[in-house]
Amino acid sequence: IPRKASSALFIYPNPNVGQFTVSYYNASGSNTKQSVTIYDSKGAKVYYKQFTFSGFYGLLDVDMGNQPKGLYIVVIGDANGKRLIEGKVLIPK
Repeated sequence: IPRKASSALFIYPNPNVGQFTVSYYNASGSNTKQSVTIYDSKGAKVYYKQFTFSGFYGLLDVDMGNQPKGLYIVVIGDANGKRLIEGKVLIPK
């Protein structure tokens, strides 16, 4: 079975010490605005950044070294705030 480019969200390294990279496949390859929003395990928003994709893969370095240890939900959204994909990242205790 032929495989398409992955539309998965990659978060690495994972677990980490609060500094990690988020990578997401942009199927259109065109310039599009998207956002990364990160929520803690209680659902509180702890990080938000808008960025522009300029190609098929977007890489965004995230620094959450000032956040407490725990499990976080990373959400990629489009320019209108629609949730596209989400993943988890662990900052171990």
